[in-house]
Amino acid sequence: MIAAAELACVVVTPDPASVTDAFSLIKVLRRRGYRKTPSVLINMAQGASQARSVFQRLDSAARRHLQCSLHYMGGIWRDETLRQSVLNQKPVALLPQADPSCRQFSTLADMLDVRLAQMPVRKAGIAAYWYTVSKRQPAQAEKASRSSMSPDERCFQAVGELETILRRTDVNAMLRYDVFMRLFALLGGSLDNDTVEIIQTGLGAINWEALSPAQRQHLAMHLRHLAGEI
Repeated sequence: MIAAAELACVVVTPDPASVTDAFSLIKVLRRRGYRKTPSVLINMAQGASQARSVFQRLDSAARRHLQCSLHYMGGIWRDETLRQSVLNQKPVALLPQADPSCRQFSTLADMLDVRLAQMPVRKAGIAAYWYTVSKRQPAQAEKASRSSMSPDERCFQAVGELETILRRTDVNAMLRYDVFMRLFALLGGSLDNDTVEIIQTGLGAINWEALSPAQRQHLAMHLRHLAGEI
């Protein structure tokens, strides 16, 4: 079933036993000929730092012993809202977008969409069906009337439209540069814990394997410089 899926995502908690079980599963997949890059989702983490630390520990073990790298899908934090939603039998995804628990799953959905967009399209099977469903949502949202949308809904639609434009191969490089600079300027205007988490999640979404050695060296140099400034 895992081999037939478009995307394999291993859900791990910070518990050492969970990390060990995840490593064992990935090892079995490799032995049976699975050659795609598994994604990892860290569940029940205390925050972004712990989630990233757990992933790096698992990724380092996979690189050292299995000669494969893993993809960081994101993390879901522990909070009271999640526990209460189980008792009330009401998913947190139905809460307002501003709720931290709901925002986590919205971010995870965006990360999943980015990950699927990086993969070649299958023309048949279950994977092709879910690919079609994932692409159908933006088209349906575009038909909705702007006048009836809340500010949150309009914001998410604008992000989707921007994503569609910037993915085009004929977009001017200077336009992309200007757009990203303005977005980062907006982030820098309100530096708080949420902003730091957004930046960390964005870095985790980068497809590092696709970078050339020169690009990796150039980016690593700037990240080291940034770390020193912080």
